[in-house]
Amino acid sequence: HRRLAPLTIRGLPTTTVVGEPVEITVRTEAGDPVPDATVEIDGSGLAQTDDNGTAELSFENRGERTVRVSKQSSGKNQYEPVSEVLDVYAKTLDFGTCPNSVTAGEQIQVRLVDNEDNPVAGAVVKTPNHRSGQTTDDGTTEFTVEQNGVTHVTAVVPDAEPHEYSEAVETLRVHEANSTGQ
Repeated sequence: HRRLAPLTIRGLPTTTVVGEPVEITVRTEAGDPVPDATVEIDGSGLAQTDDNGTAELSFENRGERTVRVSKQSSGKNQYEPVSEVLDVYAKTLDFGTCPNSVTAGEQIQVRLVDNEDNPVAGAVVKTPNHRSGQTTDDGTTEFTVEQNGVTHVTAVVPDAEPHEYSEAVETLRVHEANSTGQ
């Protein structure tokens, strides 16, 4: 009688970039590595896991991708396949320049770049209090943050093709302005 052994995928991010290597490990629910498992992306066989249950993947097309792992039954085990979905972007969007600590009301300049450090024009930069700006040809924009505390600055490229750029998020600590004006 065979025992059902559900498979798990470890190390698969929720997002990646076209061409970036991603190393995954396939294990049973009990944590045992699964060698010789078949790894498929969108239904096409891509890789086999090694003796440690590890395989390296690379995604050639952007978009939502399904990674499915399966293995033929062997010995006492009947393996239950597993699928996970991730988003593959053409390029990353990163804050090339963004201070991590500022004074409330201070003008801040940020610069958005892609994974090859090229400036990204047309990115919309927002904070939770809806202050926003759009980057110019050199990838920069300026804005102020009025609220004290920790805030998140996000950037997206709204006019890009789907899955062209990932979203960028930066944490910003905002300190109260000094009452003496210094």
